[in-house]
Amino acid sequence: MIRQLFLSAYALMLFAIPIGITHATYDAWNEAPNNSWENSCDNSWNNNCDNSWSEETHTNGECQSDAELGWVNWDKYETACTGDIVVDTCLYVDWDRDASVNVDIPDAGEYEVVGYATRGISWGTQETFVFEVNGTTGNISSDDNGGDQYKSRRNDNMGTFSFHAGNNTINVNRAGNPTNSVSVNRICLNRVSEPEPEIDPPICDLWSFPETVKSGEAVNIGWWTSNADSASIDNGVGVVDLTAGSFATVYPTQTTTYNMDVSGAGGQSSCQITVTVEEPADAPTCTISASPSTITNGESTTISWSTTNADSIQIDNGIGYASTEGYTSVSPTVTTTYTLSAAGEGGNTTCQTTVIVEDAPVVDAPTCNIYIEPDSITNGETSTLFWSTTNADSIQIDNGIGYASATGSISIAPVTTTTYSLTATGAGGSALCQTTIIVDEPPVVEPPVCSIGIDPGTISRGEETTLWWWTADTTTATINNGIGNVTLPSMYSMISPTETTVYTMTASGPGGTTTCQATVVVEDTPI
Repeated sequence: MIRQLFLSAYALMLFAIPIGITHATYDAWNEAPNNSWENSCDNSWNNNCDNSWSEETHTNGECQSDAELGWVNWDKYETACTGDIVVDTCLYVDWDRDASVNVDIPDAGEYEVVGYATRGISWGTQETFVFEVNGTTGNISSDDNGGDQYKSRRNDNMGTFSFHAGNNTINVNRAGNPTNSVSVNRICLNRVSEPEPEIDPPICDLWSFPETVKSGEAVNIGWWTSNADSASIDNGVGVVDLTAGSFATVYPTQTTTYNMDVSGAGGQSSCQITVTVEEPADAPTCTISASPSTITNGESTTISWSTTNADSIQIDNGIGYASTEGYTSVSPTVTTTYTLSAAGEGGNTTCQTTVIVEDAPVVDAPTCNIYIEPDSITNGETSTLFWSTTNADSIQIDNGIGYASATGSISIAPVTTTTYSLTATGAGGSALCQTTIIVDEPPVVEPPVCSIGIDPGTISRGEETTLWWWTADTTTATINNGIGNVTLPSMYSMISPTETTVYTMTASGPGGTTTCQATVVVEDTPI
């Protein structure tokens, strides 16, 4: 009677199946030898046949067929799970047997595990199981059929487990008090945490300012490190601070190579910088003479000079700055001593010559005086040329000024160092006077530069990331979104925005203002 009821219900289900569904492989119980209710072995539920379902017919590696399951509730038939790692293996669990499978994991980490299971026939009994991995027990599989005898294939979330790299064993154990069988046909693993990153070795870089000095002069040695816990520099510097922007001041007396050794979790490394100490320069020398050395008032003489090891030469009494060697004509009205000052890397020196001026007979010779205030300007600035003369009927100044009054002044704006010569002519002869203005090029003001970055550039909401920045030729810098003024020239800050955010740095200095940006992408936290 019971068998007839089952066959009637099964026939009704076959007619109710929509066209095109091909999940089942059998459409009648008697097509599966030894699994029918009536067969040569009398494989009924109430006998002890050796080919019963719980013994030889099903072992690990053999899945239950649809015919073995009996009726299938098609509305609860799910597609098998997928994942980062998929294990297709049939683990058979019933009321007196557990099962296990070995899984090779390439990268250690947290994995969410789903079991795709086929449940057998029961009347209101639980057919649940539980996974155990490396000593951790997960969720009990769901049995939501409410005692209905129609069972299905379904995916069960078995929980999240920690796996080590290499071979791992998943134990499939009975849960509750099962009275029937379950076949776990597929196991799917999806990673929920990344493997531990490799530890990078420490690295470092050294630099010096200036790179070349004279013996005993100060040199600032700066450094940069990454992945380092400690660092030291030889030649008397010792252990150094790893804070960004740190430096040490040294005073080498000879060319010296400074070596930095850094240590960190990833090992050890080193870097070096060489500071060149120049040999002392030779001291400058000079000679100066006048020919003739004695003149009559109104006459002229020639001042000649030569120097060695000199970069700057200046002669007083209106001659001004001059080349390292040369000559010029002068017409002093009184006995005059001319002093040449020579300067070079090796120091300073002076030398002199005297021109004796005798009184002129009867007619006074013209005299002149010319000077500039200030006598040193920057290209683009102006200065004033002053002059005065006596006993002169004609006064002429070169470099585009031309004829002038006996006494006067004029604004000048030369673009290069220039010597102005005044010639005064009268009944007593002529006079020449000169003055030189030094024109320097304006200093070059570099515009500020900045760089800003975020690592990692993509985070989940609630996570932190590192905002770093670097500047040059900058006196002040600010970052928006609540950070404000920042440490220069470089530093970093931990940030945790709740949405995708663009961070803008504004850097200002003598050369102007510039900006730079970086964006952090904030993603929703995975459920």
